[in-house]
Amino acid sequence: MLAYLKGTVMSVYPGGRLILDVQNVGYEIFTPTVPQIGENLEFWIYTYVREDTFSLYGFLDEKEKEVFVSLIGINGVGPKSALGILSAVPYTQLMEQIESEDITALCQLPKIGKKTAGQMILSLKGKWPALKTAEKDPAHQNIKDEVSTALLRLGFRSAEVKSVLDKIDVKQGTKESLRQALSILQNL
Repeated sequence: MLAYLKGTVMSVYPGGRLILDVQNVGYEIFTPTVPQIGENLEFWIYTYVREDTFSLYGFLDEKEKEVFVSLIGINGVGPKSALGILSAVPYTQLMEQIESEDITALCQLPKIGKKTAGQMILSLKGKWPALKTAEKDPAHQNIKDEVSTALLRLGFRSAEVKSVLDKIDVKQGTKESLRQALSILQNL
């Protein structure tokens, strides 16, 4: 099974579908990401195989892939529904909604009713300790936001910026965090 692909986006289609060129082989990937044609991306791949289908689902973040796999394990949530959920809301926010048992917010997600929202909470609450990050400090989040904005203004692609933000140490302040991010990006 495929687990990871790195290549150039050849085509983008509605519904979160794209064609990724990996060494002159085009892979059709369904993703919550909306990339641009010509963008070089790395995807963590979930290979969905059933009797009548063979589909690849790609995620820029390995944690997002784990959330997707957890979602499709819930009765009534298939890959397309899970993809729609992750397209509508960042996985970190989804995790917070599940942990806080926010049925109202979950019911606002595409194709999610009260019954499925309740099932999501029942099945997934407390099940993602490995995905949880340290307590969110607003000051640290502000630093990440500032670094992200600066990198985007410098011309880096959003996928590159997103991959770097988890690798920097925000405790040292904005300037040092930006230096770290630039150093990481330079070595990619």
